Amino acid sequence: MAFFLLTVIVTLAGVITPLSAEEVKTKNDDLTQIQTEVQTMGFGQGVISIFSNNIVIGLLCFVPIAGPVLGSYILYNTGTYVAAQSITEGWPPALVFLLMFIYPHVWLEFFAYSIGFAESIWLIRRITQHKIIEELRRTGIYIAISAGLLVLGAVVEMTIIVTLS
Repeated sequence: MAFFLLTVIVTLAGVITPLSAEEVKTKNDDLTQIQTEVQTMGFGQGVISIFSNNIVIGLLCFVPIAGPVLGSYILYNTGTYVAAQSITEGWPPALVFLLMFIYPHVWLEFFAYSIGFAESIWLIRRITQHKIIEELRRTGIYIAISAGLLVLGAVVEMTIIVTLS
């Protein structure tokens, strides 16, 4: 739960970061293009696209030492995109971020990334204890759990996209 909270706080930091008008426009244009592309895909291709993006992030989170740093950067950057779109739509970014948690895929993604953060730290500990081989099996299980959460999240997210468009 601590790592879940950490992922939320890091993303929220991006959400509340002040953005220039140019940054808002650039980020919102990028996000609009991605949203348009996903909306025009078939359901299966959309799920694959969403999952592919999220699994890369999720796998990066597992890397010892670098994983939490890279994951935090990505989550912070994601927060700035949430802020940009919120500002464009005239909504308070922090409120929009909190409201995102009504969607189950948001919970699934944050849980998956949290597992990666936690296991990354645990791997560091196990390396220092010279027990890395024993931990790698568990890491594989945690990666599979995270991937499962991200697949489910992608299906849910694409279902919401199709339903709302």
